[in-house]
Order: sequence, then structure tokens, then C-alpha cells
Amino acid sequence: MTSPQSAISPAHAVLLRSIELLAAMDLDGYVDLFAEDAVIEFPYAPAGRPQRLDDPEAVRDYVMAIGAAVRIESFPSLVVHHLTDPHSIVAEVTLHGTAVETGAPYDVQYVWIVEERDERIVLFRDYWNPTQTTAATGPSEEDTAR
Repeated sequence: MTSPQSAISPAHAVLLRSIELLAAMDLDGYVDLFAEDAVIEFPYAPAGRPQRLDDPEAVRDYVMAIGAAVRIESFPSLVVHHLTDPHSIVAEVTLHGTAVETGAPYDVQYVWIVEERDERIVLFRDYWNPTQTTAATGPSEEDTAR
């Protein structure tokens, strides 16, 4: 029998790979982890920002925009909560980086729900606090247009 510490679930493995790619700023590799039918949801997205991305081009555009705005440096905290389904996890993540435009530190906590199929992400639900990100990067174009 394998101990829980020596084996990780398929969803956990995909999460670790995604974090490795993000920490290396390999955004193309990160985007390639998403299945063609993947969905990214942002339940706490403020008005004017997407709440759901459900096509590969939208996922790519979003990830590249984040990469242009934030230089990701590390993930100082990661807590993974395993569910009964090995293809789904909940992760508490802290991302550390620098906002490209302002030079401000980017220290944001996230809660991610990740579902995988065939070693690819099929659902990525991203719970984040928009006031944390805005404090580092400044308001988005949508915010200043209002």
C-alpha cells in the first residue's frame, strides 16, 4: 500500500506542473496544460472583467495579459486539499511577484479549484481578491473607463 505522502493524485500532479511552469514564466507551457474544452471561472471578478473563459484563444489571451502585467517570482505557500475524486482538488496558493508597470510587490492569495482529465486542466475556478491585485498593478482599463 502506498502512503498518502508518497503518491499524489492526478489533479495534484497537474497543479504542481502548472505552478512549475508559471514560476518559470513559461506561459505557453502553462496554456498548453489546458484541454481544448477547458473552462476558467472567476466567481469574484469585478464588473467589466471576465467571469468565464471557455475557448482556447480566450484562455491564451488572458494568461498572456497576466504574464505581461506580473513577473511571477515564486509561490511561497501552497496547501492542497484532496477530495474524494482524485481528478479534483482545492488549493490555497500565495503568489509572489512584481507588477511590471508599477514595480510594486505582487503578493496575492488565491483559492483554486482544479479538475483534470488526461493530465490536462478541464476546470480552473479562481477565487481571488481584486483589491489585492489592483493594489499592485493599478486599476485595469475597464476600471479607469468608468
